[in-house]
Parts: sequence; C-alpha cells; structure tokens
Amino acid sequence: MGASESPSEPLDALKIATIGNADFSCLIGVIVPVKVTIRKYKSKDKPHLNWVVCVNNPNGRRQRLFFPTKEKAELEANAKRTEFERIGLRAMGLSDKTRLEAIEAEESLKPYNATISDAVAYYLKQKQAVRTPIRAIADAFIQSRINLGRSERHLATLGSFLDRFCQQFDGMAAADITATTVEQWLLGLKIGPVTVNHYRTLLHSVFAYGKTRKLCPENPIEQIERRTVKKDKVGILTVEQVQLLLLIAEGDVRATIAIGAFAGLRPEEISRITWENVDLEESFIDVGAEKSKTAQQRYVKIQPNLAEWLKPLVGQGPIQQDNFRRRFDETRYQAGFAVRGNKRELSDEEKNMLEPWPHDALRHSFASYHLAKFEKADELALQLGHESTSLIFSNYRHRVKQKEAIRYFDILPLSVLMAKTLSPDTSPQTSGTTTAASNQKE
Repeated sequence: MGASESPSEPLDALKIATIGNADFSCLIGVIVPVKVTIRKYKSKDKPHLNWVVCVNNPNGRRQRLFFPTKEKAELEANAKRTEFERIGLRAMGLSDKTRLEAIEAEESLKPYNATISDAVAYYLKQKQAVRTPIRAIADAFIQSRINLGRSERHLATLGSFLDRFCQQFDGMAAADITATTVEQWLLGLKIGPVTVNHYRTLLHSVFAYGKTRKLCPENPIEQIERRTVKKDKVGILTVEQVQLLLLIAEGDVRATIAIGAFAGLRPEEISRITWENVDLEESFIDVGAEKSKTAQQRYVKIQPNLAEWLKPLVGQGPIQQDNFRRRFDETRYQAGFAVRGNKRELSDEEKNMLEPWPHDALRHSFASYHLAKFEKADELALQLGHESTSLIFSNYRHRVKQKEAIRYFDILPLSVLMAKTLSPDTSPQTSGTTTAASNQKE
C-alpha cells in the first residue's frame, strides 16, 4: 500500500451510531463521530485501483471502497458524508423508547445472524402476503366438508357455529386474528369446558385448512390450550324410572325411549332411522352409515323385551314425527325430570322435586345394564358402535348389579305380562322377575 494522504476531517457534527447496517441508524445520546477518509492505495492484484474511501462506523465495522482516480474517490466520500448526515438527522427525531427498542432488537437477533431490517421484512411478508377474509376461508372449509360427504346434520351444526364466529370477526383477515382474541371470545360464550374444547377443535380445523392452502400465514388456535374436563360418572336411570317413562309415553316418544333404553342407539341416530330400518323378524336395527355418528354401518340386536314394545308401534317413515322434542320433554317432565327444554314456569317446589335428566341417559343406561347382565364387553362395543372396549370398561363397569340388570331387560308392556300369565308357553323368553309397564295410556 502506498503512502496515504492526510485523512479528511471527520463528520464531527453528527452524533450517530449505526445499528445492524448502514440502512438503519439511531442516536444513542453520546458523541460518536463517523469518519469518512480518503487514502492512496497500491496493490499488485489491483493495479488499476489507486484510491480507497474508508468508512469507519462506531460499531466497529469498517467499509472500504476502491477507485482508479482521486476525483471519483472524493465524489464517493462526499456522497457517504451526505448519506450519514441524512440518516443522522432522522435518528435525532427518534424517541428514547424507539432507540432502546432498536438496541434490544439488535441484541435479540444476534443469535440468528439477522438484522432489524431482516426482522421487519419477515413481519411485513407475513402480514401482507395473505389477506384472505376469515369468512372466505370458513366458506371454503364448509364446501370441502360437503365434498367429503359429511352429513347434513354435521354441516348444519358446523355452518351455524362458523357463521357465529365470522360475525364476531366480521371483515377481518385471518392473518389479523390472534390466539388471545379467539380465546377471549370462547370464554365470553359462558359455555362448559367440553363445548370450549369442541369449538376449539372446529376452529383449529378451519385455520389448518387455510394454512395448508396458503389462505392464512399461521394457525393461531395451536396456541390455545384445551380446557381440563372433570370426568363425572355417567348418569343412568333406575329400572323404575324407565318403567315409568314407558308407561307415560305414547307413539313415537315411547318408541324412542324403548330403542334408546334397550338398544342403545344415540339420540341423533334414532332421529334419522325409519321403521324400514327396524327388522322385527330378524331382530335387528339397521343403522346405516349415513345415519351413524361414526359414518359406519352397524346392525344392533333387538332384545326380546324391545321387540314387544315395538310390535304395536311399527309404522312407516321416520320413527320420530313432527314436534317430537316438545312431546318428549313433556313426557320426561311428567316422569319427574327437569329438562332444559321445558317452556313452563316452574315453582320453587316443583324445581326441588324434579331430578336432572342425565346426559345421554337412555344410551348410558342400556350400556351399563347390558354389561352387567351379559358380561360381554366386545359384543356391547359392537352394539354401541365403539371401535374398542376401552370406554366400556372405563364408563360402564360395576355401575349396576346383575340382579338389577336382569330386571331391566325384563321390563315389558302390561299386555304382554298378562298374556304371559294366561299362556306361559307363548310368552317371550325372559329371565328373573318380569317387570310390567302398560302399553296403553292410563
């Protein structure tokens, strides 16, 4: 390297420090001059370059630019001084908070070998690349479920929930919806932990669908933890309660109670089947894939006592007729149960006298009594449509004694009991003490 000229005067009027690179500078409150100097340069590898502009930044980095003539080097040096003056003036306008944030951001990015500019570019890319409205993603998700052949009931429930969600976040892009806002919305619904988890699962599926199709940058639902659900013992009905329900019920309500209590079909499955699915001659109920919750066909055995309840009720078309829910709630109320569907105003005395209706009471009763009487968990799992016996043992084992289970499956219409008394040889084959309930409205 040849002899150097005297360095140019430093730009001591500027009191700046660069952070990250020359594209981002901020004032940190101390006098830190940026030196821009010109020196002669000589190198065997670069004989055509005779001058070098040195830029010494306060952060320890040095930049060197090479030129063939002094004139070109001075032009570049002046340009650099002007650039630093411009950046310095902008930096002087930054607040103390912004300067400190910049310093802390640079420190945080060091392990990733990234600059503040890199971080800003990444953030803007995430926010600007995808601006799909949440309603558009929800509509696309519902259409995908239609294409997959989901049931009408599932689609109706899904559509109702997503419409409610989209109304809350109306006009917002999915990219702007955060885990915090969704979680606050879920908690504001004042619903139980089971329902919260169910809604979380639905929303997770929607955002996951959008993310895989590049309709939204991320799935915020992944950051929402599932609620802890305290598992209570499943509620079941007593033999006397089932007997009373059947005594009070009529028509489709009696058929529904009998099928639920003695065949264990889910409430929604009973609402979908027709009398054509009930084969009394072969003693089974055909629960088709389109009617089953699990979308898998199964044949449910008709117990002898269930056959006796269904014989006088067999008709055509759906098992349940119009306004079934109102009549079913009224039957349960008359049997001494408090049901959320009751529209009547109850006195305090009535409220104290009524018992709560257990969740899925008929199906759970069937499973508990069936396991106690027949002691065949694998057979029961097939009847219920379960893939394994794990739920059978965890929910229904040791719930009732075998003696009570025998009584349960001996519940018969009064007419059948009378016929059994008059002609024992023609009566249905039951074991233990037969329990009677009238098949006529008393």
